Amino acid sequence: MTGIQMKARKRLYKEVLPVALGETLVLALMLAVYALIGRFSVKVLVGGAAGAVLAGLNYALLALSVDRATEKVSGGADEKDVARAGSAMRMGYIGRMALIFIALCVLAKTGACDPIAAVIPLVLMQPVILLSQRFAAGGGGGANAA
Repeated sequence: MTGIQMKARKRLYKEVLPVALGETLVLALMLAVYALIGRFSVKVLVGGAAGAVLAGLNYALLALSVDRATEKVSGGADEKDVARAGSAMRMGYIGRMALIFIALCVLAKTGACDPIAAVIPLVLMQPVILLSQRFAAGGGGGANAA
């Protein structure tokens, strides 16, 4: 592995790890709320875990595709390279959303989990990302902050 690849991997870990920790915290909070209202079950646990895994996988794949796209266009890229990188980002988005949709359909169809518990971690991923970037940058926003 080259030095550039090692730096890219460290940068990805630095982006993904705080989000994974935040998503774990959200999952624990969700399970606690389910327990407090008396609706906790194994299906809720499986649904929450599946949703958290899907949300984390979605974010990790997003970070990877952004990293690859920026590598392609950095250092004097022409318009064709920029267009290819943009196209790759759009295709990555479609692929990630299709993966999430298929996984949620399979989980719902098999009855293996509580579908609401599976969706909650996916819905709460955006606030987790924003908070993790704020904390990582000392309140100023992360590398991907809007």
